[in-house]
Amino acid sequence: MGRRWLLVFVALAVLAGGSLKALSPRAHASDPSRLVAPAADGPVDFGDRVPYRLEGPSCNGDKARIVVRAGPGAKEVLGAPSTARPDPLAALPSSTTAACAGVAVVPSESAVRRETGWDQGDPIAISVVSGSNQVALRYQRVEIGLGKAVAGSPTFVDPSPADPRGGKREKAVQMNSGDAVDIGRVDLTKIYSVSLRVCIPSGKPHAPTEFSLRTGGATGPRLVGPVDIADDYLNDWKSIDGWPNCWQLLPWPITGEAPARAPELYVTVDTAPEPVLLSWIDFNGTGAKLPDVPPLDPTATLRIFDGASFQGWTQSGCALDDQAAHTAHTSDTDMGGCTMTYSTPVHNVMLRLEYRQQDFETNGGIMMPSEIQMREPGEWLTGGFLGDNITPSLTNGLVDNSGGGYPAQRIKSNSWPDWNEMEIVQLGAHYTVRINGRTVTDYVKPAGDPAPYNLQLVTQPIFSYQYGVNGRFDTTTWNPTVTTPASWGNLWYRNVRLYQCASVSDPVCTSGPGVTG
Repeated sequence: MGRRWLLVFVALAVLAGGSLKALSPRAHASDPSRLVAPAADGPVDFGDRVPYRLEGPSCNGDKARIVVRAGPGAKEVLGAPSTARPDPLAALPSSTTAACAGVAVVPSESAVRRETGWDQGDPIAISVVSGSNQVALRYQRVEIGLGKAVAGSPTFVDPSPADPRGGKREKAVQMNSGDAVDIGRVDLTKIYSVSLRVCIPSGKPHAPTEFSLRTGGATGPRLVGPVDIADDYLNDWKSIDGWPNCWQLLPWPITGEAPARAPELYVTVDTAPEPVLLSWIDFNGTGAKLPDVPPLDPTATLRIFDGASFQGWTQSGCALDDQAAHTAHTSDTDMGGCTMTYSTPVHNVMLRLEYRQQDFETNGGIMMPSEIQMREPGEWLTGGFLGDNITPSLTNGLVDNSGGGYPAQRIKSNSWPDWNEMEIVQLGAHYTVRINGRTVTDYVKPAGDPAPYNLQLVTQPIFSYQYGVNGRFDTTTWNPTVTTPASWGNLWYRNVRLYQCASVSDPVCTSGPGVTG
């Protein structure tokens, strides 16, 4: 009898549009919701928005959040709670199953540092938690020094010489030929490349040193490599023009076939005539997060390019598609690229735009008037300050790069076709670059404050190149014949906005996270 009255009450509540929240505890007790997404081991960074899905008849209104456990004491930081709501796009397998969805946000780096004492190099665990459900994710920067030796005799040491961008307690791994370190499982969905933090202590010239990222074991199939991490093909650009002393960040595309969604990964040094130091490896791409959305622009921000026309700009070699500008391909040998020049001179501004890179080899630049580099495998990486008249010098095998240039702190681009949010603030000689909310460049130009200038957005397919081909872009024919879209190295720009800073101390332009969050 009691059951019949309960059913009548439920039916009346539904007909009246009333709430059934009072029944949630009873439903949870008999059939709790299940966290079915995201998949385990997906890479995320601080501040990322992570989509999740729940299944179960009571999932509407359930809570989920990101929990970060980090630092020497493994303290917890709780992300903001998220409320799951019915997913209108879900295909329900039966009338008794409901599906809900939501978005949880990873706590900021500044909050994690403040509340746990965490620093780069310390252990960190990131999970999506809902009720009794939990899915473990991976911090996008994986510390090799926290891995497990599985072959040879890797030595876990304090970095020497110290990495100027390392953490206070960071460990490096000294590796020789045949050494391998297991770094655990990483979901490679929407990951297109990796960035290796490596130190080759001796001065140039370097003997070949081969690195691989493998699956299945220390001698398993390669996802990346073998690549010569001491080759002047890349190193000469980075270690002489961009990076201080022996530490460099080397990006490489994933070219091997993953045997599973989230394989166990092994960092190996296949050939090393001298010991090398490896610190960490970044997994570059969208990963487990949602692509970033444009931030709320401050009042008085001008949208100076909407993708519908080039009004207010002069341009050459550009085409418009999908409300964006990119290289206009007029023939298989036309490698001139696209140049957009804003007709109104600017100075002391905050520039915001969206970009995407069609290939790993994409090349381009944003001129303000110094160049902010738009190339993943470039000497300054995407978002790095390429600078003007850079005159580095070598001293005892190390690099004095005080003359100009700042390689980006890390790579933060999303995977194609996802768009990226970039913010560049030029205040006098001070340049700050943020990609998808992460500050990758914070640099004061030695040459001082530039005069008012005409902003330029540039694509440079002529400087695009692919790994594994004979020669390189700076030594081959300037106008090679290309036959496939991958050879173009195309870059897309859209939704360009400009805010005029009121002064060099304008809080709109001076606020925002630094390189440590």
